Amino acid sequence: MAKKEESKEVAVITVSDFAVMQPDVDIKDIIECNLGGENISALDLERVTVPAGSSPGLWSIPTLGGMETNKELEGIIVYHELIRNFWASEGGGTPPDCYSTDTIKGIGDPGGLCEQCQNNEFGSHRNGSGKACSTKRTMFFIQKDTMLPMVVNAPPTSLKNARSYLMSLASHNVKAHHVVTRMTLEGDKSANKTAFYRIEFSMADRLAPAEAAKMDAYVAAIKPFLVGKLEEAATEQPFGDEPMKQAA
Repeated sequence: MAKKEESKEVAVITVSDFAVMQPDVDIKDIIECNLGGENISALDLERVTVPAGSSPGLWSIPTLGGMETNKELEGIIVYHELIRNFWASEGGGTPPDCYSTDTIKGIGDPGGLCEQCQNNEFGSHRNGSGKACSTKRTMFFIQKDTMLPMVVNAPPTSLKNARSYLMSLASHNVKAHHVVTRMTLEGDKSANKTAFYRIEFSMADRLAPAEAAKMDAYVAAIKPFLVGKLEEAATEQPFGDEPMKQAA
């Protein structure tokens, strides 16, 4: 009598429904084919901003069919950096007087080391609280149905939450682009009663090892197009944000 073999459980790898992780996706080839060798600017990418405190706490998300609103924003953070902008006077649509893409050295007027700048001190803002120089964490964030990331700015009021979330991932030896991040909006008021929203970050899902490997390959391909592009954005009126109107 033949010996009956014990059945073995076959490991099934779940294929993610993120477009960038589908088979035979070459993002570098797609960019070069569609743009004919032109470089990508951070200002070319679709972007999502934190809504004003007076508006409903909903994200306005660009889609192929137009803008959609949602309470949650889910995707993968493929790259992020801190930038600083300073405007000497109030007004929109103008380049900042001083900016920094490394938060260490300012370029422009007054320029110099950021840590020694009076505009980087609390209370320097013209409303009497906060900093005159605005710091934002710019995140390149990809959704399930897109091949290129969009830009999401975490304003000064969301920096602590963003850092805590990223530090928590690091503490557990998890890269930011190996998880699906969920961002929601929480309403609050500043010391001078100005309403604003801050971003709440949480992990919606964790990529399987095979999916994480695909994301590593995607990040390696897309990152050269993103690194160094923030200077272009920093010297413009970045991503629709209004200067000198941050909540304390």
